[in-house]
Amino acid sequence: MSNKSNKPDKTYVPLSMDTISKGDKFGPIKFSVKRSIYEKTMLHLKNSYFYEQKINDNSILLPSDIWGAARVLSSAQAGYGQINEALIRRSNWRIYGCGFAEEELFAETEIMNIKMINNIPSAQFKTVTRNRKGRVLLESIDELLLLHRVKFDYKENYTELKKNDYNYHQKVKGTFRHNVWEDWANNIHNDKFGKEHGFKQGILEFPTYINWIFQSLDASKKYKLFEINLKNILPIYNNDILNIYGRDISPSMSEVYGCLDSNNAIRFSARVKYL
Repeated sequence: MSNKSNKPDKTYVPLSMDTISKGDKFGPIKFSVKRSIYEKTMLHLKNSYFYEQKINDNSILLPSDIWGAARVLSSAQAGYGQINEALIRRSNWRIYGCGFAEEELFAETEIMNIKMINNIPSAQFKTVTRNRKGRVLLESIDELLLLHRVKFDYKENYTELKKNDYNYHQKVKGTFRHNVWEDWANNIHNDKFGKEHGFKQGILEFPTYINWIFQSLDASKKYKLFEINLKNILPIYNNDILNIYGRDISPSMSEVYGCLDSNNAIRFSARVKYL
């Protein structure tokens, strides 16, 4: 059960330190990904690559499709509506199994921690997605910066990737999966709200980062148990062109970097561990 006693009684309830508490639990909620949405997501992923890329097209959902955090928090039960004023700072996903288009899935979320980071409220959310049989498919721990009524002025301070020996390279173009962000007030994907916090424009949706990382994995390893640990997530904007570099650093671990094509500035870096 969720703790809603500290939420104001109005339609839009922002995620903020005033409306959440450590230990709050939401769900489980039931959801499924329609085949039409699955096909749209796969087309968006395919179209982001500059060169032909072999991409799964057999109704197996991408990990981003079975990720439940945003679904749970925006559900009627949690009551936060549209998750507008939040920015993912870091993320850890453990993928234990596959989901399929039209399959009935269940997700629940718990608030693990709330703290201040450089005067910005931050909360850690743990979300578990299961199938109808109760098997865990994905467990995510996402740390979000909560920007509601927060004065936050982003200052670009990037690191350039020093290219070593990478056994994978692909070029991609970042584009939004959805085209309605300008209609959302105070949304991090909205240009106006993004610029108010020091970004050049609205920021690309987080699932796109995960999809590129997943696609960079060796085909023989994609559907085995693995963990994606994203400790460095920086903004990617609409129409940015990136190079995705990947390499195996051990039989059980890979590195993946996403860097701007113009100056090799790192936009995200991840360690992938095969469980």
